[in-house]
Amino acid sequence: MIPNTNETQIQNNTIDLLKNMGYTYISPEEMAQHRSSTGQVVLKDILLKQLQKLNGFEYKGTEYTFSAKNIARAIEDLDVSLNEGLMTANQKISDQLLLGNSYIEAGTPLPIKLLTDQVRAEV
Repeated sequence: MIPNTNETQIQNNTIDLLKNMGYTYISPEEMAQHRSSTGQVVLKDILLKQLQKLNGFEYKGTEYTFSAKNIARAIEDLDVSLNEGLMTANQKISDQLLLGNSYIEAGTPLPIKLLTDQVRAEV
């Protein structure tokens, strides 16, 4: 039997796979609520909530969250312009997600997690 390889079926299979991995599907209608144009790839409001949830650090025995300034910098670093082309933008975003970045908090460079450790291990 020849597999169905039309674009819609491939997209649906990919969506199902990601949902089975624990990702939340966002419909095109919901996407429109989170971005100002189709050129806006990063859903900044969702990313902000996730970065706040995933990131924190311990300093001198006390737990802290990352500053709003550094979380905003991390979002800005991920919000790559599409002007250089999709492949270049995709590579830059992938590098940020997989390799991460460090930001200064309490005088010490600390990494902000853009992916959970579990997702990073699976990649």
